[in-house]
Amino acid sequence: MKKKIGISLAVFLVFSSLFALDVPQLSACVNDYAGFLKDVEKEELENYLRNVNETTKVQIALLTIKSLEEDSIEDYSIRVAEQWKLGDAKENSGAILIVSKEDRKIRIEVGYGLEKDLTDAVCSNIINKTIASSFKRGDYYKGISEGLHAMVGYALKDENLIKPNSNEKRIEENEEDFSFK
Repeated sequence: MKKKIGISLAVFLVFSSLFALDVPQLSACVNDYAGFLKDVEKEELENYLRNVNETTKVQIALLTIKSLEEDSIEDYSIRVAEQWKLGDAKENSGAILIVSKEDRKIRIEVGYGLEKDLTDAVCSNIINKTIASSFKRGDYYKGISEGLHAMVGYALKDENLIKPNSNEKRIEENEEDFSFK
């Protein structure tokens, strides 16, 4: 009986991985496949992130997709991180902001080397107070830009990049879920 269950589980895992959403090749720091950003906005964010990547051991990237296609954002973000291998290899100092437009999901995937600075609580605050609140107002560029700046600020311990959001009301919804206007 245990052997049948084990074989069934192995077949399921192999079969389900065949239909998992493909991870795009890392082509730049800003990978906007969902079309949230105008060309000038992409260029501005690309220049900013490329400068961070070239002058520090921290590497941060953006990936927006149209849909997770039934995949979970957690599983997908881990696959992206494993393929893209961002940050200093020795220190594992990379992070990815992932936004799925149709699924209305946001996730920050953090390498082990940044977990002490970009903690789950910090990432939750960045998602809730910065990114999702701007998305709810229809300002996608502001949410993405300020979210990336906050990620860099925490990763580099640069308080000038971290905007206090004390006057904004906390969003009481799922931290990875946002609604479009």
